[in-house]
Amino acid sequence: MESIDRSLLKVLQKKASGTVAIFERNEFYSCYEDDAFLIANEIFLSEVGLRRVQIGLTELTYHNLNNGQYTRVVRDVILMLHYRLEVYVACDNEWILKAKGSLGCLGDFEDVIGDSVELSELSTVMALSYIMDYGSNENHLSIAFCNLRDMRMTIAEFADTEHFSNLEKCIVSMVPRECIILPSSSKSFEDSSHIGKRMNSLETALKRADITFTEFNDLNSIDTKIVEKLLNIKYKGMHISEQQRKCLGALALHLHIVDDMQMYEDHFQLLDYKSAGYMYLDMAAVKALELFSLSYDEDTAIGQSGTLFDLVNKCRTHQGQRLLRDWMRRPLFDLRRINERLDVVEALCEMGACRDVLYEDLLRRVPDVASISRKLLHKKATLQHCYRLYQLVRLLKIFEEVINEVHSSCDSFAPSVNDLCLEPIRLALLQFDKFAALIETTVDVTYFEENGIYRIRPSIDDRLLETSTSDDECKSPPTVTLFDTVTPPDLTGVDDELEPLAAFHSSLLISCDIIASSVALTRCCNSGN
Repeated sequence: MESIDRSLLKVLQKKASGTVAIFERNEFYSCYEDDAFLIANEIFLSEVGLRRVQIGLTELTYHNLNNGQYTRVVRDVILMLHYRLEVYVACDNEWILKAKGSLGCLGDFEDVIGDSVELSELSTVMALSYIMDYGSNENHLSIAFCNLRDMRMTIAEFADTEHFSNLEKCIVSMVPRECIILPSSSKSFEDSSHIGKRMNSLETALKRADITFTEFNDLNSIDTKIVEKLLNIKYKGMHISEQQRKCLGALALHLHIVDDMQMYEDHFQLLDYKSAGYMYLDMAAVKALELFSLSYDEDTAIGQSGTLFDLVNKCRTHQGQRLLRDWMRRPLFDLRRINERLDVVEALCEMGACRDVLYEDLLRRVPDVASISRKLLHKKATLQHCYRLYQLVRLLKIFEEVINEVHSSCDSFAPSVNDLCLEPIRLALLQFDKFAALIETTVDVTYFEENGIYRIRPSIDDRLLETSTSDDECKSPPTVTLFDTVTPPDLTGVDDELEPLAAFHSSLLISCDIIASSVALTRCCNSGN
Protein backbone atom coordinates (compact mmCIF):
# COMPACT_ATOMS: atom_id res chain seq x y z
CA MET A 1 0.00 0.00 0.00
CA GLU A 2 1.35 3.44 -0.95
CA SER A 3 1.90 6.10 1.70
CA ILE A 4 -0.76 8.38 0.21
CA ASP A 5 -3.34 5.59 0.53
CA ARG A 6 -2.36 5.00 4.15
CA SER A 7 -2.74 8.74 4.74
CA LEU A 8 -6.25 8.66 3.25
CA LEU A 9 -7.32 5.78 5.49
CA LYS A 10 -5.85 7.59 8.49
CA VAL A 11 -7.89 10.73 7.73
CA LEU A 12 -11.08 8.68 7.39
CA GLN A 13 -10.45 6.87 10.68
CA LYS A 14 -9.82 10.06 12.68
CA LYS A 15 -12.69 12.04 11.12
CA ALA A 16 -15.58 12.92 13.45
CA SER A 17 -19.04 11.65 12.54
CA GLY A 18 -20.35 15.22 12.20
CA THR A 19 -17.67 16.13 9.66
CA VAL A 20 -17.66 15.54 5.90
CA ALA A 21 -14.21 15.08 4.32
CA ILE A 22 -13.63 15.85 0.63
CA PHE A 23 -10.35 15.00 -1.12
CA GLU A 24 -9.21 17.34 -3.89
CA ARG A 25 -7.57 15.67 -6.88
CA ASN A 26 -6.28 17.16 -10.14
CA GLU A 27 -9.55 17.77 -11.98
CA PHE A 28 -12.19 16.42 -9.60
CA TYR A 29 -13.02 15.76 -5.94
CA SER A 30 -13.73 12.52 -4.06
CA CYS A 31 -15.49 11.54 -0.84
CA TYR A 32 -15.59 8.12 0.79
CA GLU A 33 -17.79 5.76 2.80
CA ASP A 34 -20.39 7.50 5.01
CA ASP A 35 -19.70 10.85 3.36
CA ALA A 36 -20.26 9.35 -0.08
CA PHE A 37 -23.60 7.82 0.98
CA LEU A 38 -24.64 11.08 2.66
CA ILE A 39 -23.95 13.15 -0.45
CA ALA A 40 -25.59 10.61 -2.76
CA ASN A 41 -28.77 10.16 -0.71
CA GLU A 42 -29.30 13.60 0.83
CA ILE A 43 -28.01 15.95 -1.89
CA PHE A 44 -28.14 14.17 -5.26
CA LEU A 45 -30.98 11.81 -4.20
CA SER A 46 -29.42 9.00 -6.20
CA GLU A 47 -26.75 6.33 -5.66
CA VAL A 48 -25.84 6.17 -9.36
CA GLY A 49 -22.52 7.94 -8.75
CA LEU A 50 -21.32 5.52 -6.06
CA ARG A 51 -18.32 3.33 -6.93
CA ARG A 52 -16.15 0.76 -5.11
CA VAL A 53 -12.35 0.83 -4.82
CA GLN A 54 -9.82 -1.48 -3.14
CA ILE A 55 -7.12 0.22 -1.07
CA GLY A 56 -4.83 -2.41 0.39
CA LEU A 57 -7.06 -4.84 2.25
CA THR A 58 -9.84 -2.26 2.66
CA GLU A 59 -12.70 -1.88 0.19
CA LEU A 60 -14.24 1.61 0.15
CA THR A 61 -17.28 3.22 -1.43
CA TYR A 62 -16.52 6.57 -3.06
CA HIS A 63 -18.26 9.33 -5.01
CA ASN A 64 -16.49 11.64 -7.46
CA LEU A 65 -17.52 15.30 -7.89
CA ASN A 66 -16.82 17.76 -10.67
CA ASN A 67 -16.33 21.48 -9.96
CA GLY A 68 -20.03 22.31 -10.25
CA GLN A 69 -21.07 19.43 -8.01
CA TYR A 70 -18.38 20.38 -5.50
CA THR A 71 -19.82 23.90 -5.12
CA ARG A 72 -23.31 22.48 -4.60
CA VAL A 73 -22.07 19.95 -2.03
CA VAL A 74 -20.24 22.66 -0.06
CA ARG A 75 -23.38 24.78 0.16
CA ASP A 76 -25.77 21.93 0.99
CA VAL A 77 -23.50 20.18 3.50
CA ILE A 78 -23.08 23.37 5.53
CA LEU A 79 -26.38 25.21 5.03
CA MET A 80 -28.88 22.37 4.65
CA LEU A 81 -27.34 19.42 6.52
CA HIS A 82 -25.45 21.53 9.12
CA TYR A 83 -22.30 19.38 8.97
CA ARG A 84 -18.72 20.54 9.35
CA LEU A 85 -16.70 20.34 6.14
CA GLU A 86 -13.01 19.65 5.57
CA VAL A 87 -11.16 19.61 2.24
CA TYR A 88 -7.83 17.77 1.91
CA VAL A 89 -5.17 18.08 -0.80
CA ALA A 90 -2.26 15.74 -1.62
CA CYS A 91 1.23 17.04 -0.79
CA ASP A 92 4.39 14.90 -0.67
CA ASN A 93 2.36 11.66 -0.62
CA GLU A 94 0.30 12.88 2.33
CA TRP A 95 -3.25 14.25 2.56
CA ILE A 96 -3.10 17.59 4.38
CA LEU A 97 -5.96 19.86 5.44
CA LYS A 98 -6.53 22.68 2.93
CA ALA A 99 -9.85 24.21 4.03
CA LYS A 100 -12.42 23.80 6.79
CA GLY A 101 -15.66 25.44 7.83
CA SER A 102 -19.02 24.99 9.51
CA LEU A 103 -22.36 26.74 9.67
CA GLY A 104 -21.28 28.88 12.60
CA CYS A 105 -17.92 29.72 11.05
CA LEU A 106 -17.75 29.40 7.26
CA GLY A 107 -14.00 29.95 7.31
CA ASP A 108 -12.46 29.07 3.95
CA PHE A 109 -15.86 28.49 2.28
CA GLU A 110 -17.22 32.01 2.76
CA ASP A 111 -16.53 32.96 -0.87
CA VAL A 112 -18.29 29.81 -2.12
CA ILE A 113 -21.40 30.16 0.05
CA GLY A 114 -21.69 33.95 0.02
CA ASP A 115 -23.85 35.88 2.45
CA SER A 116 -27.55 36.14 3.26
CA VAL A 117 -29.83 37.31 6.04
CA GLU A 118 -30.85 33.76 6.92
CA LEU A 119 -27.23 32.63 7.12
CA SER A 120 -26.56 34.93 10.06
CA GLU A 121 -29.56 33.46 11.90
CA LEU A 122 -28.47 29.89 11.19
CA SER A 123 -25.14 30.59 12.89
CA THR A 124 -26.53 30.87 16.44
CA VAL A 125 -26.23 27.92 18.87
CA MET A 126 -27.50 27.93 22.45
CA ALA A 127 -26.59 26.05 25.62
CA LEU A 128 -29.08 25.63 28.45
CA SER A 129 -28.78 24.67 32.10
CA TYR A 130 -31.81 24.56 34.40
CA ILE A 131 -32.45 24.04 38.10
CA MET A 132 -35.83 22.57 39.04
CA ASP A 133 -37.67 23.62 42.19
CA TYR A 134 -40.20 20.90 42.95
CA GLY A 135 -42.04 22.89 45.61
CA SER A 136 -43.02 25.77 43.33
CA ASN A 137 -43.14 24.02 39.94
CA GLU A 138 -40.62 26.59 38.74
CA ASN A 139 -37.47 26.25 36.67
CA HIS A 140 -34.48 28.55 36.95
CA LEU A 141 -32.82 28.75 33.52
CA SER A 142 -29.26 29.79 32.69
CA ILE A 143 -28.76 30.23 28.95
CA ALA A 144 -25.88 31.20 26.67
CA PHE A 145 -26.01 31.91 22.93
CA CYS A 146 -23.01 31.98 20.59
CA ASN A 147 -22.93 33.33 17.04
CA LEU A 148 -19.54 32.63 15.47
CA ARG A 149 -20.40 34.55 12.34
CA ASP A 150 -20.99 37.80 14.24
CA MET A 151 -18.47 36.95 17.01
CA ARG A 152 -21.14 37.55 19.62
CA MET A 153 -22.12 35.80 22.87
CA THR A 154 -25.36 36.47 24.73
CA ILE A 155 -26.21 35.35 28.25
CA ALA A 156 -29.55 35.18 30.07
CA GLU A 157 -30.99 33.99 33.38
CA PHE A 158 -34.65 33.95 34.34
CA ALA A 159 -37.31 31.93 36.11
CA ASP A 160 -39.74 29.98 33.97
CA THR A 161 -42.89 27.94 34.30
CA GLU A 162 -43.04 24.18 34.04
CA HIS A 163 -44.08 24.60 30.38
CA PHE A 164 -41.05 26.81 29.55
CA SER A 165 -43.12 29.62 28.04
CA ASN A 166 -40.46 32.29 28.74
CA LEU A 167 -37.82 30.10 27.13
CA GLU A 168 -39.94 29.89 24.00
CA LYS A 169 -40.11 33.70 23.78
CA CYS A 170 -36.35 33.90 24.22
CA ILE A 171 -35.83 31.38 21.41
CA VAL A 172 -38.10 33.36 19.07
CA SER A 173 -35.97 36.44 19.72
CA MET A 174 -32.51 34.87 19.37
CA VAL A 175 -33.31 32.28 16.64
CA PRO A 176 -30.84 29.51 17.54
CA ARG A 177 -30.61 26.51 15.22
CA GLU A 178 -29.37 24.06 17.86
CA CYS A 179 -29.53 23.64 21.63
CA ILE A 180 -27.11 21.89 23.97
CA ILE A 181 -28.75 20.77 27.21
CA LEU A 182 -26.48 20.52 30.25
CA PRO A 183 -27.46 18.10 33.06
CA SER A 184 -30.15 19.56 35.31
CA SER A 185 -30.06 19.83 39.08
CA SER A 186 -32.75 20.14 41.71
CA LYS A 187 -33.19 22.26 44.84
CA SER A 188 -35.11 19.48 46.56
CA PHE A 189 -35.66 15.76 46.34
CA GLU A 190 -37.58 14.64 43.27
CA ASP A 191 -38.45 11.24 41.96
CA SER A 192 -37.27 10.17 38.52
CA SER A 193 -40.76 10.31 37.03
CA HIS A 194 -41.13 14.01 37.85
CA ILE A 195 -37.68 14.78 36.42
CA GLY A 196 -38.63 12.91 33.26
CA LYS A 197 -41.86 14.88 33.00
CA ARG A 198 -39.96 18.19 33.21
CA MET A 199 -37.50 16.97 30.59
CA ASN A 200 -40.34 16.03 28.27
CA SER A 201 -41.81 19.52 28.66
CA LEU A 202 -38.44 21.04 27.74
CA GLU A 203 -38.09 18.81 24.69
CA THR A 204 -41.63 19.69 23.62
CA ALA A 205 -40.83 23.40 23.81
CA LEU A 206 -37.67 22.93 21.73
CA LYS A 207 -39.47 20.82 19.14
CA ARG A 208 -42.23 23.41 18.90
CA ALA A 209 -39.54 25.98 18.09
CA ASP A 210 -38.07 23.61 15.46
CA ILE A 211 -34.68 23.35 17.20
CA THR A 212 -32.47 20.28 17.22
CA PHE A 213 -31.10 19.46 20.65
CA THR A 214 -28.46 17.22 22.18
CA GLU A 215 -27.46 16.47 25.77
CA PHE A 216 -24.01 17.51 26.95
CA ASN A 217 -23.02 15.14 29.76
CA ASP A 218 -19.25 15.58 29.96
CA LEU A 219 -19.17 18.45 32.45
CA ASN A 220 -15.61 17.59 33.52
CA SER A 221 -14.29 18.61 30.08
CA ILE A 222 -15.62 22.19 30.41
CA ASP A 223 -12.98 24.81 31.17
CA THR A 224 -14.78 27.91 32.44
CA LYS A 225 -11.54 29.93 32.46
CA ILE A 226 -11.53 29.92 28.68
CA VAL A 227 -14.50 32.30 28.63
CA GLU A 228 -12.38 35.24 29.85
CA LYS A 229 -9.82 34.57 27.12
CA LEU A 230 -12.47 34.69 24.39
CA LEU A 231 -14.05 37.99 25.43
CA ASN A 232 -12.93 41.34 24.11
CA ILE A 233 -11.30 43.55 26.74
CA LYS A 234 -14.34 45.85 26.83
CA TYR A 235 -16.55 42.99 28.09
CA LYS A 236 -14.25 41.25 30.57
CA GLY A 237 -15.76 43.06 33.56
CA MET A 238 -19.35 41.90 32.99
CA HIS A 239 -20.91 39.63 35.61
CA ILE A 240 -21.30 36.02 34.46
CA SER A 241 -22.78 33.42 36.80
CA GLU A 242 -21.18 30.02 37.25
CA GLN A 243 -23.94 28.25 35.31
CA GLN A 244 -23.63 30.73 32.45
CA ARG A 245 -19.87 30.12 32.36
CA LYS A 246 -20.51 26.40 32.07
CA CYS A 247 -22.90 27.03 29.18
CA LEU A 248 -20.34 29.23 27.39
CA GLY A 249 -17.61 26.66 28.01
CA ALA A 250 -19.81 23.90 26.59
CA LEU A 251 -20.46 26.02 23.48
CA ALA A 252 -16.71 26.60 23.06
CA LEU A 253 -16.19 22.82 23.03
CA HIS A 254 -19.19 22.04 20.83
CA LEU A 255 -18.29 24.66 18.20
CA HIS A 256 -14.57 23.70 18.28
CA ILE A 257 -13.60 27.20 19.35
CA VAL A 258 -10.97 25.73 21.68
CA ASP A 259 -9.28 24.10 18.68
CA ASP A 260 -8.42 27.49 17.18
CA MET A 261 -7.95 29.87 20.08
CA GLN A 262 -5.56 32.07 18.12
CA MET A 263 -8.40 33.07 15.80
CA TYR A 264 -11.05 33.73 18.46
CA GLU A 265 -9.13 34.99 21.50
CA ASP A 266 -10.18 38.51 22.65
CA HIS A 267 -12.65 38.85 19.77
CA PHE A 268 -16.10 38.05 21.20
CA GLN A 269 -18.68 40.58 22.30
CA LEU A 270 -20.76 39.72 25.37
CA LEU A 271 -24.36 40.92 25.50
CA ASP A 272 -26.95 40.58 28.22
CA TYR A 273 -30.36 39.39 27.09
CA LYS A 274 -32.86 42.00 28.25
CA SER A 275 -36.63 41.86 28.12
CA ALA A 276 -37.41 45.39 29.38
CA GLY A 277 -39.02 47.60 26.76
CA TYR A 278 -39.70 44.81 24.24
CA MET A 279 -42.77 42.80 23.34
CA TYR A 280 -41.85 39.15 23.08
CA LEU A 281 -43.69 36.77 20.77
CA ASP A 282 -44.05 33.03 21.13
CA MET A 283 -43.98 30.57 18.24
CA ALA A 284 -47.77 30.53 17.94
CA ALA A 285 -47.84 34.31 17.43
CA VAL A 286 -45.00 34.22 14.89
CA LYS A 287 -46.80 31.56 12.86
CA ALA A 288 -50.22 33.20 13.16
CA LEU A 289 -48.87 36.58 12.02
CA GLU A 290 -46.93 34.83 9.21
CA LEU A 291 -43.89 36.96 9.89
CA PHE A 292 -41.35 34.82 8.05
CA SER A 293 -43.26 31.79 6.74
CA LEU A 294 -46.78 31.06 5.58
CA SER A 295 -48.99 28.85 7.71
CA TYR A 296 -50.92 27.43 4.79
CA ASP A 297 -50.04 25.83 1.47
CA GLU A 298 -49.64 28.14 -1.47
CA ASP A 299 -48.05 27.84 -4.85
CA THR A 300 -44.37 28.72 -5.06
CA ALA A 301 -44.75 32.17 -6.60
CA ILE A 302 -47.06 33.42 -3.86
CA GLY A 303 -45.27 31.57 -1.07
CA GLN A 304 -42.01 33.36 -1.78
CA SER A 305 -43.46 36.83 -1.27
CA GLY A 306 -46.49 36.34 0.94
CA THR A 307 -44.92 36.73 4.37
CA LEU A 308 -45.15 39.95 6.32
CA PHE A 309 -41.37 40.36 6.19
CA ASP A 310 -41.34 40.06 2.40
CA LEU A 311 -44.07 42.67 2.08
CA VAL A 312 -42.42 45.14 4.46
CA ASN A 313 -38.81 44.57 3.42
CA LYS A 314 -37.57 47.38 1.18
CA CYS A 315 -34.05 47.42 2.60
CA ARG A 316 -31.07 47.97 0.31
CA THR A 317 -28.45 46.19 2.41
CA HIS A 318 -28.12 42.88 4.24
CA GLN A 319 -27.51 44.80 7.45
CA GLY A 320 -30.86 46.55 7.08
CA GLN A 321 -32.68 43.29 6.42
CA ARG A 322 -31.17 41.67 9.52
CA LEU A 323 -32.17 44.68 11.62
CA LEU A 324 -35.72 44.57 10.27
CA ARG A 325 -36.04 40.88 11.14
CA ASP A 326 -34.82 41.61 14.68
CA TRP A 327 -37.34 44.43 15.08
CA MET A 328 -40.17 42.22 13.88
CA ARG A 329 -39.23 39.46 16.31
CA ARG A 330 -38.88 41.89 19.21
CA PRO A 331 -41.25 44.84 18.65
CA LEU A 332 -40.65 47.85 20.86
CA PHE A 333 -42.91 48.18 23.87
CA ASP A 334 -41.48 51.46 25.18
CA LEU A 335 -43.74 54.30 23.96
CA ARG A 336 -40.98 56.92 24.19
CA ARG A 337 -38.62 54.93 21.96
CA ILE A 338 -41.44 54.14 19.53
CA ASN A 339 -42.23 57.86 19.16
CA GLU A 340 -38.53 58.58 18.69
CA ARG A 341 -38.35 56.22 15.72
CA LEU A 342 -41.60 57.60 14.29
CA ASP A 343 -40.13 61.12 14.44
CA VAL A 344 -37.22 60.03 12.24
CA VAL A 345 -39.58 58.32 9.80
CA GLU A 346 -41.76 61.43 9.51
CA ALA A 347 -38.71 63.66 9.05
CA LEU A 348 -37.50 61.51 6.15
CA CYS A 349 -41.00 61.50 4.63
CA GLU A 350 -41.08 65.29 4.66
CA MET A 351 -37.60 65.52 3.08
CA GLY A 352 -38.28 63.57 -0.11
CA ALA A 353 -35.11 64.71 -1.89
CA CYS A 354 -32.86 63.56 0.95
CA ARG A 355 -34.73 60.28 1.21
CA ASP A 356 -34.22 59.61 -2.51
CA VAL A 357 -30.49 60.33 -2.23
CA LEU A 358 -30.20 57.88 0.66
CA TYR A 359 -32.28 55.11 -0.91
CA GLU A 360 -31.37 55.39 -4.58
CA ASP A 361 -27.69 56.31 -4.30
CA LEU A 362 -25.88 56.07 -0.98
CA LEU A 363 -27.35 52.82 0.39
CA ARG A 364 -26.63 51.06 -2.91
CA ARG A 365 -22.92 51.79 -2.42
CA VAL A 366 -22.66 50.38 1.11
CA PRO A 367 -20.56 47.16 1.13
CA ASP A 368 -21.23 44.13 3.31
CA VAL A 369 -19.65 45.41 6.50
CA ALA A 370 -20.21 42.13 8.37
CA SER A 371 -18.22 40.16 5.79
CA ILE A 372 -15.35 42.67 5.80
CA SER A 373 -15.20 42.75 9.60
CA ARG A 374 -15.06 38.94 9.78
CA LYS A 375 -12.11 38.89 7.39
CA LEU A 376 -10.36 41.54 9.44
CA LEU A 377 -10.93 39.64 12.69
CA HIS A 378 -9.73 36.37 11.17
CA LYS A 379 -6.72 38.17 9.63
CA LYS A 380 -7.74 37.13 6.12
CA ALA A 381 -8.44 40.63 4.80
CA THR A 382 -6.60 41.79 1.69
CA LEU A 383 -5.71 45.32 0.65
CA GLN A 384 -8.94 45.38 -1.35
CA HIS A 385 -11.06 44.77 1.77
CA CYS A 386 -9.23 47.54 3.65
CA TYR A 387 -9.82 49.94 0.78
CA ARG A 388 -13.53 49.04 0.60
CA LEU A 389 -13.83 49.85 4.28
CA TYR A 390 -12.08 53.16 3.59
CA GLN A 391 -14.59 53.89 0.82
CA LEU A 392 -17.38 53.32 3.34
CA VAL A 393 -15.76 55.81 5.72
CA ARG A 394 -15.69 58.38 2.92
CA LEU A 395 -19.30 57.53 2.14
CA LEU A 396 -20.23 58.23 5.76
CA LYS A 397 -19.22 61.85 5.24
CA ILE A 398 -21.86 62.15 2.51
CA PHE A 399 -24.35 60.42 4.82
CA GLU A 400 -23.53 63.03 7.45
CA GLU A 401 -24.21 65.87 5.01
CA VAL A 402 -27.59 64.44 3.96
CA ILE A 403 -28.73 63.66 7.53
CA ASN A 404 -27.51 67.07 8.67
CA GLU A 405 -29.73 68.65 6.02
CA VAL A 406 -32.69 66.66 7.38
CA HIS A 407 -31.73 67.68 10.91
CA SER A 408 -31.60 71.39 10.08
CA SER A 409 -34.87 71.36 8.12
CA CYS A 410 -37.17 69.76 10.71
CA ASP A 411 -37.22 71.64 13.99
CA SER A 412 -39.70 69.48 15.88
CA PHE A 413 -38.02 66.19 14.92
CA ALA A 414 -34.42 67.44 15.17
CA PRO A 415 -33.63 65.86 18.58
CA SER A 416 -34.72 62.39 17.43
CA VAL A 417 -32.82 62.69 14.13
CA ASN A 418 -29.73 63.82 16.00
CA ASP A 419 -29.78 61.00 18.59
CA LEU A 420 -30.70 58.12 16.28
CA CYS A 421 -28.88 59.09 13.06
CA LEU A 422 -26.54 62.06 13.13
CA GLU A 423 -24.57 61.41 16.32
CA PRO A 424 -23.83 57.72 15.55
CA ILE A 425 -22.47 58.71 12.11
CA ARG A 426 -20.25 61.41 13.59
CA LEU A 427 -18.98 58.98 16.23
CA ALA A 428 -18.12 56.41 13.54
CA LEU A 429 -16.24 59.05 11.53
CA LEU A 430 -14.27 60.00 14.62
CA GLN A 431 -13.40 56.37 15.39
CA PHE A 432 -12.26 55.65 11.80
CA ASP A 433 -10.38 58.92 11.31
CA LYS A 434 -6.93 57.40 11.87
CA PHE A 435 -7.81 54.37 9.74
CA ALA A 436 -8.80 56.64 6.83
CA ALA A 437 -5.55 58.61 7.17
CA LEU A 438 -3.56 55.36 7.16
CA ILE A 439 -5.21 54.13 3.95
CA GLU A 440 -4.72 57.50 2.23
CA THR A 441 -0.98 57.46 2.95
CA THR A 442 -0.49 53.74 2.27
CA VAL A 443 -2.61 52.61 -0.70
CA ASP A 444 -1.55 53.64 -4.21
CA VAL A 445 -4.94 54.75 -5.54
CA THR A 446 -3.49 56.11 -8.82
CA TYR A 447 -1.95 52.74 -9.65
CA PHE A 448 -5.27 51.02 -8.95
CA GLU A 449 -7.16 53.41 -11.25
CA GLU A 450 -4.66 52.77 -14.06
CA ASN A 451 -4.14 49.01 -13.69
CA GLY A 452 -7.03 47.74 -11.53
CA ILE A 453 -4.60 46.25 -8.98
CA TYR A 454 -4.26 47.26 -5.34
CA ARG A 455 -0.75 47.92 -4.05
CA ILE A 456 1.13 49.76 -1.30
CA ARG A 457 2.65 53.13 -2.16
CA PRO A 458 6.35 52.46 -3.01
CA SER A 459 7.38 55.78 -1.45
CA ILE A 460 6.73 54.58 2.12
CA ASP A 461 9.81 52.32 2.10
CA ASP A 462 13.21 52.67 0.38
CA ARG A 463 13.51 49.00 -0.55
CA LEU A 464 9.94 48.96 -1.84
CA LEU A 465 10.69 52.06 -3.94
CA GLU A 466 13.81 50.42 -5.36
CA THR A 467 11.85 47.30 -6.27
CA SER A 468 9.10 49.37 -7.88
CA THR A 469 11.63 51.33 -9.96
CA SER A 470 13.26 48.12 -11.19
CA ASP A 471 9.84 46.69 -12.01
CA ASP A 472 8.90 49.79 -14.02
CA GLU A 473 12.16 49.57 -15.97
CA CYS A 474 11.51 45.93 -16.82
CA LYS A 475 8.00 46.75 -18.01
CA SER A 476 9.12 49.63 -20.28
CA PRO A 477 8.82 48.81 -24.05
CA PRO A 478 12.22 47.57 -25.38
CA THR A 479 11.61 48.93 -28.93
CA VAL A 480 11.75 52.52 -27.69
CA THR A 481 15.21 52.00 -26.23
CA LEU A 482 16.37 50.25 -29.41
CA PHE A 483 15.54 53.13 -31.74
CA ASP A 484 16.86 55.70 -29.30
CA THR A 485 20.29 54.09 -28.88
CA VAL A 486 21.08 52.45 -32.26
CA THR A 487 22.52 54.73 -35.02
CA PRO A 488 20.87 54.21 -38.45
CA PRO A 489 23.35 52.54 -40.91
CA ASP A 490 24.87 54.39 -43.90
CA LEU A 491 23.31 52.89 -47.06
CA THR A 492 25.22 55.06 -49.58
CA GLY A 493 26.43 53.03 -52.60
CA VAL A 494 24.38 49.97 -51.79
CA ASP A 495 22.20 50.44 -54.89
CA ASP A 496 25.28 50.30 -57.16
CA GLU A 497 26.39 47.04 -55.56
CA LEU A 498 22.93 45.50 -55.99
CA GLU A 499 22.70 46.22 -59.78
CA PRO A 500 24.93 43.25 -60.84
CA LEU A 501 22.93 41.01 -58.56
CA ALA A 502 19.69 42.15 -60.19
CA ALA A 503 21.14 41.49 -63.67
CA PHE A 504 22.24 38.01 -62.60
CA HIS A 505 18.74 37.36 -61.20
CA SER A 506 17.15 38.31 -64.56
CA SER A 507 19.49 36.11 -66.60
CA LEU A 508 18.84 33.22 -64.21
CA LEU A 509 15.08 33.52 -64.74
CA ILE A 510 15.54 33.60 -68.55
CA SER A 511 17.79 30.52 -68.44
CA CYS A 512 15.22 28.65 -66.36
CA ASP A 513 12.49 29.49 -68.88
CA ILE A 514 14.64 28.24 -71.78
CA ILE A 515 15.46 24.98 -69.99
CA ALA A 516 11.79 24.40 -69.13
CA SER A 517 10.76 24.98 -72.75
CA SER A 518 13.42 22.56 -74.02
CA VAL A 519 12.29 19.84 -71.64
CA ALA A 520 8.67 20.26 -72.73
CA LEU A 521 9.63 20.10 -76.43
CA THR A 522 11.69 16.95 -75.90
CA ARG A 523 8.76 15.21 -74.14
CA CYS A 524 6.43 16.07 -77.02
CA CYS A 525 8.85 14.63 -79.57
CA ASN A 526 9.30 11.41 -77.61
CA SER A 527 5.57 10.94 -77.27
CA GLY A 528 5.14 11.43 -81.04
CA ASN A 529 7.66 8.71 -81.84
